[in-house]
Amino acid sequence: MISKNPEQLQQYEARLKFQRDEAARLEGAISEGIRQGRAEGRQEGLLEGIEKGFEKGVEKGVEKGVLLGRITLLQELLGIVEATLQDLTSLDEAQLSEKAEDLKRRLRTRGE
Repeated sequence: MISKNPEQLQQYEARLKFQRDEAARLEGAISEGIRQGRAEGRQEGLLEGIEKGFEKGVEKGVEKGVLLGRITLLQELLGIVEATLQDLTSLDEAQLSEKAEDLKRRLRTRGE
């Protein structure tokens, strides 16, 4: 019946076009929102990762500094200089811990 009346057919087609345009606009807005959300999420994740990495780095640096100080003190107490601070900074944390334990043992057995 609509096709018999050109005015109603034109209104019908205009309404269909409007509905398609609205659906496309909505789909585009959703896609843009998702894109922006992902970009913001990546940015926040990156910042959080940098912050946590910095905190871990500081923590590791403090731990290494404590070990360096302990080794230096133990060497002074033993009256020896096996390694300079510069030599010690090239060692990793496990090596420093081992060195500190060795010096502690030597300090304990010194008086025996």
